[in-house]
Amino acid sequence: MHDTPSRASYISGLFAFFIGRIADMFSNVNWADVASVTGIVIGVATFLVNWYYKKKDFELKEKELNQRNHHHD
Repeated sequence: MHDTPSRASYISGLFAFFIGRIADMFSNVNWADVASVTGIVIGVATFLVNWYYKKKDFELKEKELNQRNHHHD
């Protein structure tokens, strides 16, 4: 039996099926909705990055202040 060609045929058929399903999902997309969702995602990501770095900045300043207070004691 030719196991490898039949396996390759099965895999390529499955791959084509999934690509077809993905293309079908995006065929009815309203690009204004995509732009809106993209804008929301970018806005939330910006908020989270800013929050993370402000928190790190606060922790660094707090550590610096604690070290400064311990050196003066």
